[in-house]
Parts: sequence; C-alpha cells; structure tokens
Amino acid sequence: MASAPTQEQQNIIDGTMDMVSGVGHVDGALKALAGAGSGKTTTLISTARAVRDKYPNAKILYLAYNREIMLEASAKFGELADSCTMHSMAIREVKLSATGRKPGNVHGGQLREILGNHCSDYDISLVTAGLRNFCTSADNWPDARHIPERHAGKVVSKDRREKLVGLLEQLLLELFPENKSSKYPCPHDLYLKYWQMTGSPGLDRYDLVMLDEAQDANPVILGSLEGAGRSIYVGDSHQAIYQWRNAVDALKQVGGTSFPMTQSFRFGPVVAEVANEILSYKHDKPVHQIKGFDRLTTHLGIVNRNEQHARIYRTNRTLIQEALVLHDRAIPFAIAGNNDDLSSMLESLHALKRGDIRAVRHPTVRWLKTWDRAQEEAEKGGDSKDVAQAIKIVEEFDGRVDEIIGILQNNKDEKRARVIMTTAHRSKGREWANVVIAPDFDKVLERAREMRHMWDPEMNLMYVAATRAMSCLEVRCEWLRRLLNLPADR
Repeated sequence: MASAPTQEQQNIIDGTMDMVSGVGHVDGALKALAGAGSGKTTTLISTARAVRDKYPNAKILYLAYNREIMLEASAKFGELADSCTMHSMAIREVKLSATGRKPGNVHGGQLREILGNHCSDYDISLVTAGLRNFCTSADNWPDARHIPERHAGKVVSKDRREKLVGLLEQLLLELFPENKSSKYPCPHDLYLKYWQMTGSPGLDRYDLVMLDEAQDANPVILGSLEGAGRSIYVGDSHQAIYQWRNAVDALKQVGGTSFPMTQSFRFGPVVAEVANEILSYKHDKPVHQIKGFDRLTTHLGIVNRNEQHARIYRTNRTLIQEALVLHDRAIPFAIAGNNDDLSSMLESLHALKRGDIRAVRHPTVRWLKTWDRAQEEAEKGGDSKDVAQAIKIVEEFDGRVDEIIGILQNNKDEKRARVIMTTAHRSKGREWANVVIAPDFDKVLERAREMRHMWDPEMNLMYVAATRAMSCLEVRCEWLRRLLNLPADR
C-alpha cells in the first residue's frame, strides 16, 4: 500500500496469513466485506504480497467478475498472482479448443435442429430457460425444477415441465464440451457448468484463491470453489444487483470469518452519509456503516454542465432518450460500458419489425418470429427485462433506431466526452469526479414499493449510483431528494 494499512485492512492481511499458515480459519473461508471505495484491490494486493514474502513459492489466483476487471487487476497484481475470470479458467481447463469447437451461444435455428421440428417455439424457449437455470445452479443433473413454473406470462404445468426435462438432457448431451462430434458452439455458461461438474480442475494448483465481486456469484460459482481450499471472498452485499441473473450473495452463503472494510477512500463524509441513509431503508439493513474519508471534500450540489461529469440512469430507455438530445445538440458524450449486446438486440428487433427475418441475428430475438409476438412479450414483461425494454425502445424511437445503434457502437471515447452516460448496473466498479443521478429511478421505485422483493435490489442500485461520486453529487431523483431533505434549488 502507498500508506500504512488501516486496522481493518491489516486484519484481513493477518487473517489471510493465519489461514495460509494453517493456524486459523481452517474450517471456512475468509470474507472481506468491502464497502464502496474501501480499497479492496489495494488490500488484496498487499495481502498477496505478504503471503509471497513469507512463502515465495505460493501460488495465488485472483478471480474477477468480468474481463475488464480482470485486465485492470492483472496489471496491478503483476507477478504476485494469476488473474483470470471464472469463464476463462473453465474454458482452458475443459480444453474446448482441442475438440475443434468454439465457445458461443446457439441461436433459435440451431436449437430447433437439435431438439427437432416437432417442438413448438414456446417449448424451445422453455428448454432454453431450463438450460440457463441448470447452468447457473450447483445441481449435478437437470430435472423439472429447472424448467420455469411461469414463462412469458403463462403458468407451466408440472407434467409439461417433467416432459421437457428429456429435451433439456438431449440439448446438454449435444452441447457438452466433451462432445467432439457436435457442430454447434458451446455456450459460455455451459462450459463453466461442465467445469464445475467435473470438479473444477485447476483450482487445486493454488495455495490461495481470491474471488472478487462475491456478492454477484451464482450457485455454480460457489460449487466450483468448494474444492479450492484457502479462499478469500471479497465483495459488498449491498452492491448485489444481479439477482435476476440467478446471482446469490456468496458473502452470506459461504461459511467463514467476516472482516468489515468500512473506510472509503473514494469520497468524503457527505456522500458516506448519503450512502448510509439509502441503506437504512433496506429490509436487510447493514451491520456496519460506511465512513467517508476526512481528507476528501465531496458535496451535494449542482454539477457544472460545462465540466466533464457522469450521468447515471436507471434504464437504457432514458439513457438513449437523452443521448439523442445530446447528439442533436452536438454535445460530446460517451456511453460507458459494453453495449454490444444491446446494440445487437436493437438491430435484430428493428429487422424483425421490418419483416427482414434474415437480418435477425440476436439469439434471444430469433425465437420471437414476428413483431406482433415481440410486442406481446413486451406487454407481459417476458422473462428477459432487457428484451422487453429493447422492444419499447424500438417502438418509441422507430425513425431513429439506426441512429441509436450507431451511437451505441461509436460513442465510447470517455476522455473526449463532456458527458459520460451509463446505467446504474454498468456504473458499478467505476468512479467519476462529478455524478448526476437521473430522475428515472423514481418510476422504478414506485413499482418496487408494491413488490417487496424488488425494494432491496433497488436500494442497492441507488447506493451503487450515489457512491460513484468523488467530488460533487447531484441528485435528480425525487425519492432520494426527499430522503436527504434537499431544498428546491439543489
């Protein structure tokens, strides 16, 4: 560390040394409960250095949530640890390349080839959902539990689900990495699942495994790490924002000793107070409060629109609406994060609306078949919120969809942008000097009030958005403004 570690950070270093030395935490993992901006990467690097100083031949693995985080961490860890994502380790260990098959998703036409023309589109979509549910579980083999009980607005009977398990097994046997004769790509979630089913080979080579963003793990990831031995799970339960992807909070699921990291180095006491206020409205209230860094002055106020700033939205729909405004006014902006999937989805939906079926390439869109059916799914909400939202974008901005696709593909240079636009989900892990929380959080919060299970995830998203600011935080969300008692001129 550039400066002496805090006592909280030193506790994690000492706890890890005890675990690696075999004198402590032998019955479970070590869990670092890292609040926003608490220096978790710096702490992990210092922990790895302490382990390597005492045990020069120790092998350490850092597992990142995605490729971007992995690349950033790899540069920081250097030779102290191997850095990779769970997927990159899995694909290497299952030796998929040796079979001549490539990783990638299978589209609707390929699924029909595998399952047979006698299957309805609805059954194919149910089996696809079952595949996703099985691949994110820790279960050894699929059964009726993995087929959704409700799908596309309809109740699925138990008898139908049990009959579809056979098709799910047929799909798995065709797509498993071990099937060298298959002509189809191996889905990313499936080779990860196969790796877990075969005992997570490769993890046993390491003396210490660090899992970052542990609050967004899923059961298959937890199952994979069961045989890893000495492990550190790092994350923030209040930044768990992917429950709709079958994510579970490893910090609560895994046994072990917990070490809080409450001191933030990203923002001052004012933003820390905002964060604590937001989290106090959760049903699952935090045990520890976040502390702001006294040497930083972060204030609530109005962000200067002539200075670079980030605007954080709750939905892609509002982000795109404002991106078009900035585009028309020739204000330089960038859209943060990887938007390739959204761009591809919009492109396919736009083609579907025109009736150009050959141009519908996005695998999730292909099974919709017609634009009328797509609209029906959007009304129901469907099983994919992303698809429903993309359909509404195509409907609302019909004449400018090609323009929107171009914006998503080309406006990525944040250094030259005056406005950096992102959603709350994509803002996690990022930080900016000046941040504006957009007003579109309010509509989602209205729905969340009526559905108890939605409330805590929405509070987590609000907490993530508010804690991205290092200098100035501007709040446009009325719910949060009332909570903070902000006057009308602020």
